[in-house]
Amino acid sequence: MAQQRPPRRRRNTRESILRVATDLFADGGYHEASIRAIARRVGIKESSLYKHFKSKQHILTEILEGFDAQFWGGEAKQVSITGMLDAAPPAAILSAGIEFFKERMRLPGMMKTWRILAMEQYRNATARELVKKTMVDRVLDFLRRLFAEMAARKLIKPLDPSVLALEYQNPLFHLMNEYCLRRLVGEDTVEVEEQMDTHARFFWELVRSESQDQRSTAGRGEGPGPFVAR
Repeated sequence: MAQQRPPRRRRNTRESILRVATDLFADGGYHEASIRAIARRVGIKESSLYKHFKSKQHILTEILEGFDAQFWGGEAKQVSITGMLDAAPPAAILSAGIEFFKERMRLPGMMKTWRILAMEQYRNATARELVKKTMVDRVLDFLRRLFAEMAARKLIKPLDPSVLALEYQNPLFHLMNEYCLRRLVGEDTVEVEEQMDTHARFFWELVRSESQDQRSTAGRGEGPGPFVAR
């Protein structure tokens, strides 16, 4: 006999537990939020909560895994670097990466989970691994492959792609953190968004090849490109 799907009420309760736990973890930290407090806020008994999750750590793990899936669209496929460079100018790809980040952080619940990650990465192995995998390793691997292909096409100077990835992403990661912090406290983000765009333009000006310089000079009569200072 085929296993029946859990009733809607059970699914709704599980979703409520995750939503409440996210709020409590983001407000006061993972260690300050007890199972009792989560259950009370949801309106169920502690014993009922354990029917959905084995422990508080399991709740946190599911919240963080949801962040990873939502941030990357639930796909583990490698991006086609060649396809991207065939379809768009190199500078526009860097700019699109910044827009991708901002769009993802505007999705429901993402800012709260980012706050949890920011607090817990120093004391929780699951949070630390997610930050390393999602926000560091995966991004650096993409940039390394991107710069390697750019160099192969002579779009940029023949520099070490791994070093370029670090030099590009490290300042940007700092600015992305500031962007999230400002959003969390309700401050304006225009200045930091401009700083991210300026960093991308400045980096491109430093690394692009002489042939790209010539193209830029020749095309100035057609108006500024996406990375020409306004």
